[in-house]
Amino acid sequence: MPDRTSMGEAEPISADRWLQRLAELARRRGLAVGTLLSASRRDLDLLLASAAMHLPVDEGLSEREASERLRDFLATTGAMLATDHAELRRWLVDLGYVSRSDRGADYRRAAMPPWLREAAQALDADRLRVAVATARRTQDDERRARKDAWLARTAAALEVTEAPLLKSDPD
Repeated sequence: MPDRTSMGEAEPISADRWLQRLAELARRRGLAVGTLLSASRRDLDLLLASAAMHLPVDEGLSEREASERLRDFLATTGAMLATDHAELRRWLVDLGYVSRSDRGADYRRAAMPPWLREAAQALDADRLRVAVATARRTQDDERRARKDAWLARTAAALEVTEAPLLKSDPD
């Protein structure tokens, strides 16, 4: 199993804090897994754990089934990530969030790191999906309100006057 000791001693996170941080990350776009690995490992671990939550613990999935679930994750909960399902699956396996049989025929969620374990037991993929969808909807509403306010200010600043058209002198 890959080494996840960098986060092994991190303070445990609550389910509410997990949802809150996931909602904060949902407001971003184009997060690269490789960049997060060096720049924000705790956020990367939270996102990978969220992806792993889309796979069962007790039941093995074929590569095709695991890929379908990861595509669903990337279209919903993980839309902030700039990756595809195959790269995500490799990261999940390489960093120990998903276990894979030697022949790659059986994928299942592995044990969560200690700092995420208790919160993961209180959460499921649907709760993660709802938290992200709500955050994105709120962000869209805020953006729309800012745009409407800007348009109103711009319209108020415009002064329209009507005057008779002056004929120009042909000379």
